[in-house]
Amino acid sequence: MRKPTLYSILLMTALSLVFAGCRGETRQDLMREAAKYMREGNAKGAAVIFKSLVEKNPGDEEARFELVRAYLETGKPEEAEKEAQSLMDGGHAPARTRLLLGKARLAQGNVEAATADIEAFLKDFPKSPEGWEALGQAHMAGNDLGTAESDYKRALEVNPDRIKAGLGLVEAELGLANLGEASAPGRIFDEASGRSGRDASFGADTGEAGRQECRRRHLYGHRRKISQ
Repeated sequence: MRKPTLYSILLMTALSLVFAGCRGETRQDLMREAAKYMREGNAKGAAVIFKSLVEKNPGDEEARFELVRAYLETGKPEEAEKEAQSLMDGGHAPARTRLLLGKARLAQGNVEAATADIEAFLKDFPKSPEGWEALGQAHMAGNDLGTAESDYKRALEVNPDRIKAGLGLVEAELGLANLGEASAPGRIFDEASGRSGRDASFGADTGEAGRQECRRRHLYGHRRKISQ
């Protein structure tokens, strides 16, 4: 059976909006439908609905915030930054808007501005694992491996199940220590989660896969050194 194309998904979403108008569906109905799309991994379809709600009511801050999230999920950081900045300028932005703005700027390579946004967010929410993880990514992008290492550790202290923070910590450790043994990445990954010696690192279903990915990255790095 053929998988639906992006065009067909967007067409179906657009048609559903037309029919929703005909059925007299409320804003809350559309928000629930868009949230369902996000849970199902159809961020593009969700973005169509959120955008229509924002166009209908530019003051709908909740819909605009969710549109930022959808744009980030669909790989449209420029649009995400524009909508996030619009929220910030309005003066009543949801708390995580600054963090999403930083992520959007980081995705565009604007490391300095992204770092400032994420640090500003963390001043108000110092226990946000997502915030520390994002700051680690920003410092990695700026080649500040030592600070990135500390950021990832902060994220894992709050929530040991952050897989991206665990992998980021391994990458930072490898960059700092230039480890030689192939088993080291798996060990560091386990230590990052606080579950050293267990198979269930960052969750029973993802731990071994995470260690395999770390080893793959480590070996790839050595192949690059040999080829240079």
